[in-house]
Amino acid sequence: MADLVIRKAEEKDTSRLNAALRELSEYMGDDHPITDETLGRLMFEGHAHSEALLAENDGELVGVCLYAPFISTNLGGLAVYVSDLWVHDSMRGQGLGPKLMSAVVDQWGDQVKFIRLSVYNDNPKAREVYIRLGFKGEPKAEFLQLYAEDFKNIRKSA
Repeated sequence: MADLVIRKAEEKDTSRLNAALRELSEYMGDDHPITDETLGRLMFEGHAHSEALLAENDGELVGVCLYAPFISTNLGGLAVYVSDLWVHDSMRGQGLGPKLMSAVVDQWGDQVKFIRLSVYNDNPKAREVYIRLGFKGEPKAEFLQLYAEDFKNIRKSA
């Protein structure tokens, strides 16, 4: 990792970024319907407010962290939701994931009050790593999701 560079993704990186995210989706057994065009539009032209850091070793993409900052009113500062964290097989176990998350936090310094992420129930190895790093479950909250096919429920209730 002597020649490791971590930098913010730019629009020109969209295809490489999406290829890494596709590899993560395949590893997790997920679908990956997002195209390079859609990802680029959402990240660099739209209002998604997501960012990504790329880790490159000798110019080869070896890690990605896709994240979104948000405001935590109850903690009085910024928080970061890490939606995707990918580390190339050749770099796993070498601390690249924590380096990427640390680089995300370093962008805003002490304004960041916490990092939020989710880990799949069928991925105990990842959960063990996150717990070892100090991540904790949130005892006061359960995170729920409303999918697009059910948006009608909030629209008819509004």
